[in-house]
Parts: sequence; C-alpha cells; structure tokens
Amino acid sequence: MLLRRLLTALAGAAALVSLLFVSGCGEKPTPESVATEFATAALDGDSAKVLKMLKFSEVAKEQKLSDTDADVFKSKLKSGIEHQSESIKAAGGYKDVKADPAEYSEDKKSATVTVKYKVGDKEDSDTIKLKLINDEWVPQL
Repeated sequence: MLLRRLLTALAGAAALVSLLFVSGCGEKPTPESVATEFATAALDGDSAKVLKMLKFSEVAKEQKLSDTDADVFKSKLKSGIEHQSESIKAAGGYKDVKADPAEYSEDKKSATVTVKYKVGDKEDSDTIKLKLINDEWVPQL
C-alpha cells in the first residue's frame, strides 16, 4: 500500500514536470505578436518596455553612441511615448489592437507589420518594422 502511494505520487510529480516542461516550450513569438506587444506598450505609455523591446542599450553600444547622445535620445523617446499616451487617454483610451499578417523580406530576416487600433471612435494604425536578431524579432526605429 505504501509503495503504491509512493509510485502514484512519483507518477503525479513526473506528469507535473512534463506539463511544466511542455508549457515552457511554447511557440516562438511571431512578428505579429511582437508588433502587437510593442504597439500596446507604446499606447500604454510604457516607455521602459518600449526601450527594452527595442534593445536600446545594445543598439546604442553597437552604434557607438556617446552616453550623452544615448541619454538625450532615450529622454526624447520617453517624452514622446508619454505625450502620445496622455493624448490617447484624453481621447477616451484605445481598444481593439490587432496586427495584419506580416510582410517578410526575401531572406525572411526582416518583416513589416501594420497594427490597427481604435482611439475613441477613430481607427488608427502604425507600421512596425522588425528585424530577426539572434532568433528574436526586434522592433526597429
């Protein structure tokens, strides 16, 4: 009886580990899902997330921007995102964020996605360019 309980407990634990492993191995983000997440962060005024998704620190180093230039650019970007978000909130907020299917480059290493949404009663859209970097879709400015 004790052995049966132990085996049952072990089987349950093994099933849980398998479930966690499988759920942790979800599908990779698509250009559409990344563009939607990026647009939503910008619409929300989440400049920290926007900068993280842009991989701003890495790009600034690659472009050899001085610390001063990087700080100025980051400050202007944050200010623009926050201003846009305030305007959207004043207009009643946004809703229905949806991405059109991605248009890929010939080599499939870049894509363009149009993200559509409503601000108040007005439909709007943004076109987001993405680049495949280290097997990850990264929005580009």
